[in-house]
Amino acid sequence: MQRILGAEADRIGWQVRFQQRRSKLGGSVFVRSLVFGSLGKENLTYTDLCASARDGGVAISPQGMEERFGPASARLLQGVLEESV
Repeated sequence: MQRILGAEADRIGWQVRFQQRRSKLGGSVFVRSLVFGSLGKENLTYTDLCASARDGGVAISPQGMEERFGPASARLLQGVLEESV
């Protein structure tokens, strides 16, 4: 799982164009923020995701996190899920 949530998530992020330039919030930080930020949360908020991203060393605003959600992030998450299965 470390490989999938790390290097593989970054690779998939580039492949599906989740990130198109160097950014601190790459595929791995985004996926880990979702996975670990949602643990024990019934109603996950963008603020929760930002706190989880901060734990990964990336400061981002709730609005910035919200803007990351779209077709590319859906493809990223699908790719990570397929790799993990």
